[in-house]
Parts: sequence; structure tokens; C-alpha cells
Amino acid sequence: MNNYILEVKKINKNFQHRNGLIEIFKNVTLNVKKGDLVALVGPSGSGKSTLLNMISLIDTPTTGQIKFNNRDMKNLNEESKDNIRKKNISMIFQDNNLLN
Repeated sequence: MNNYILEVKKINKNFQHRNGLIEIFKNVTLNVKKGDLVALVGPSGSGKSTLLNMISLIDTPTTGQIKFNNRDMKNLNEESKDNIRKKNISMIFQDNNLLN
């Protein structure tokens, strides 16, 4: 058994665009242990928000695996995702998504 609270394994994220397939990520892997401090930095448009949306179960990777506390997040229904977010994930949005 590992000590990771978050495991991102070889995820890929692609979008179909009128100009063809856009590859956002290719084989991204990340492991986070309890107590780790992680900073996600990069230029605008590099995919930081897309990665955070996948980790927070708002979006799904095209391929690969995301595990939270050793549990695969792939086949969860929306209610299960909501419960995991409610109990385990905190997000502070860049925009005023929580305000009227």
C-alpha cells in the first residue's frame, strides 16, 4: 500500500477542434502524499486549470488514471463525485464562481 492521497497516472487530455485534435497533456504523472505542498505554475494557456479540473473531478482525462486515497475515480457517478468533493477537496476559484 502506498502513502499517496492523490495519484495521477499517465493522463492524457485531448480536445477535438475544427483544425484537428488538440493535445493538452501527454502522459502526465503526479503523486501527492498527505502534507505535501504542491504549486502548479506555468504560462497562461499551459493547462493548469484543465489539470485542476480533472483532479477535482469536474472534468475527466481522455486516458489515464486518477486515484484519490487509493480509489480510482474513473467510473464514479456524479453523486459520488459530489460527495468526494464535499468531504475531501477544496477549491478557490480564480473567477468569482461562488458569488452572485
